[in-house]
Amino acid sequence: MSALVFWGLCGITLMLSTTLYGAFVKAPKSGQSPWSSVGEAWTNVFIGFSINFVANFFVFPLAGYRSPDAETNFWIGCIYTGISVARSLFIRRAFNFMEFIKHADEK
Repeated sequence: MSALVFWGLCGITLMLSTTLYGAFVKAPKSGQSPWSSVGEAWTNVFIGFSINFVANFFVFPLAGYRSPDAETNFWIGCIYTGISVARSLFIRRAFNFMEFIKHADEK
């Protein structure tokens, strides 16, 4: 297994684990159900991954690199998408928590 495939699988694992975490650990007073949050996250993943997949064929040559083949492009996308999903979920939960603390202080 190449390093790219290994890190791509890590990205997929990160996507799955963070969205499952989001489904089963509900932020207090988030206003959105955990499963709705997961659905939103995966819609965002699908759109972002699709844009990334196509863009890499054009961006790499503009930067002076050889355009990646479809398989390489897929694994690169998995790595970046996994990182993006985890970042988005944790930022969302942090903001939800800050709102919860703000409202708790008001009471």
